[in-house]
Amino acid sequence: AVLRGAHRVVLSGMGSSLFGCMVLASYFNRNGIDASAIDTSELLHYRSAICGPGTVVLLVSRSGETVEALKLLEKLRGSGAVVIGVTNEPGTTLHRESSQALFVNSTRDQLVAVQTYSGTVAVLLLLGAAVHSRVDDLRDGLSATAEALEQFLKQCVDASQTWRNFFQPARAIYLLGRGASVGSSYEGALLFHEAAKTPAVSMSAAHFRHGPVEVVDREFRAIVFASQAETADLDASVAQDLCELGARVMP
Repeated sequence: AVLRGAHRVVLSGMGSSLFGCMVLASYFNRNGIDASAIDTSELLHYRSAICGPGTVVLLVSRSGETVEALKLLEKLRGSGAVVIGVTNEPGTTLHRESSQALFVNSTRDQLVAVQTYSGTVAVLLLLGAAVHSRVDDLRDGLSATAEALEQFLKQCVDASQTWRNFFQPARAIYLLGRGASVGSSYEGALLFHEAAKTPAVSMSAAHFRHGPVEVVDREFRAIVFASQAETADLDASVAQDLCELGARVMP
């Protein structure tokens, strides 16, 4: 109800929390809600003036204690903005000081955010669906996705050798997407940095054509997200063009 009545919706987080916000921002925009995903540091230092009466700030922090989030909470106090906190940890500062709070209820990750990222995206999309009274439809889709992932994870170890051969001798991995998949591309690049200690670049597939394509050579490696129906043909065209330039591409 709060989101339905908002004049402006600002989604904010750091790292994987921000990338989850990108997915929900895309969903909201496609359904007629003006929403922006802004990293919390930028919002804190440069853009907090947009957060006044009529603004809902959806602030996401896995720990509930992210330093930028806590400073933003303090800065927004008395601004008139409504803060909805999304966290995996009840009892934290974000939980206590938000106008309302949602909990991811994910199993904690041991190293980098994988389960909590997926859980955060699911919770955010369920929230978006609730705004449009579509929760049941999305819940069915999420259940099917979870079942598919469970089966896929069993194959990952065997498949990893194929991927190792694909990545060598890449200097950097490019992850290209559009729409909601831009969030996935950023999260993928983050995991390459954190888990594989490998340089990676996330970029809009459309933006990539406007200049960065000039770096393509036979050592260029790209993962192209073609999961958005409206632009699937365009993404397939990007992948095809990269292959014709001598690069190797995984869809």
